[in-house]
Amino acid sequence: MELVKRAILVNSATQIALTGVDYLNANTRGKREYGQLPSDVRSFISKIENETKTPVTLISTGPETESMIDLRGNV
Repeated sequence: MELVKRAILVNSATQIALTGVDYLNANTRGKREYGQLPSDVRSFISKIENETKTPVTLISTGPETESMIDLRGNV
Protein backbone atom coordinates (compact mmCIF):
# COMPACT_ATOMS: atom_id res chain seq x y z
CA MET A 1 0.00 0.00 0.00
CA GLU A 2 2.94 2.33 0.63
CA LEU A 3 4.03 1.92 -2.98
CA VAL A 4 0.53 2.84 -4.18
CA LYS A 5 0.51 5.92 -1.94
CA ARG A 6 3.92 6.95 -3.28
CA ALA A 7 2.79 6.51 -6.91
CA ILE A 8 -0.26 8.67 -6.22
CA LEU A 9 1.92 11.37 -4.69
CA VAL A 10 4.58 11.34 -7.43
CA ASN A 11 2.01 11.32 -10.25
CA SER A 12 -0.42 13.76 -8.62
CA ALA A 13 -3.15 11.20 -9.21
CA THR A 14 -6.73 12.23 -8.54
CA GLN A 15 -8.27 8.86 -9.46
CA ILE A 16 -7.21 5.21 -9.57
CA ALA A 17 -7.74 2.72 -12.39
CA LEU A 18 -7.67 -0.76 -10.87
CA THR A 19 -6.93 -3.63 -13.23
CA GLY A 20 -6.92 -7.38 -12.77
CA VAL A 21 -9.65 -7.73 -10.13
CA ASP A 22 -10.61 -10.96 -11.90
CA TYR A 23 -7.34 -12.36 -10.51
CA LEU A 24 -8.44 -11.49 -6.98
CA ASN A 25 -11.75 -13.30 -7.41
CA ALA A 26 -12.75 -15.21 -10.55
CA ASN A 27 -16.40 -14.32 -9.92
CA THR A 28 -15.67 -10.74 -11.01
CA ARG A 29 -14.80 -11.74 -14.57
CA GLY A 30 -16.82 -9.75 -17.09
CA LYS A 31 -18.88 -7.83 -14.52
CA ARG A 32 -19.95 -4.37 -15.66
CA GLU A 33 -21.62 -2.96 -12.54
CA TYR A 34 -20.07 -2.25 -9.15
CA GLY A 35 -22.95 -3.92 -7.30
CA GLN A 36 -22.20 -7.18 -9.12
CA LEU A 37 -18.73 -7.44 -7.59
CA PRO A 38 -18.27 -9.93 -4.74
CA SER A 39 -18.09 -8.40 -1.27
CA ASP A 40 -14.40 -9.27 -0.81
CA VAL A 41 -13.48 -7.27 -3.93
CA ARG A 42 -15.66 -4.32 -2.89
CA SER A 43 -13.97 -4.40 0.53
CA PHE A 44 -10.54 -4.39 -1.12
CA ILE A 45 -11.51 -1.38 -3.24
CA SER A 46 -12.81 0.43 -0.15
CA LYS A 47 -9.54 -0.30 1.64
CA ILE A 48 -7.54 1.19 -1.24
CA GLU A 49 -9.74 4.30 -1.28
CA ASN A 50 -9.61 4.75 2.50
CA GLU A 51 -5.86 4.31 2.79
CA THR A 52 -4.95 6.43 -0.24
CA LYS A 53 -7.73 9.02 0.05
CA THR A 54 -8.13 8.62 -3.72
CA PRO A 55 -11.22 7.24 -5.47
CA VAL A 56 -11.09 4.10 -7.60
CA THR A 57 -13.02 5.13 -10.69
CA LEU A 58 -12.15 2.50 -13.30
CA ILE A 59 -12.21 -1.23 -12.49
CA SER A 60 -11.11 -3.78 -15.07
CA THR A 61 -12.85 -7.13 -14.59
CA GLY A 62 -11.30 -9.04 -17.47
CA PRO A 63 -9.24 -8.79 -20.65
CA GLU A 64 -12.13 -7.73 -22.89
CA THR A 65 -12.67 -4.02 -23.56
CA GLU A 66 -16.25 -4.37 -22.34
CA SER A 67 -15.10 -5.82 -19.00
CA MET A 68 -14.86 -2.44 -17.34
CA ILE A 69 -16.75 -0.70 -14.56
CA ASP A 70 -16.64 3.07 -15.00
CA LEU A 71 -17.47 4.99 -11.82
CA ARG A 72 -16.29 8.39 -13.06
CA GLY A 73 -19.84 9.70 -13.19
CA ASN A 74 -20.08 8.92 -9.44
CA VAL A 75 -17.06 11.01 -8.40
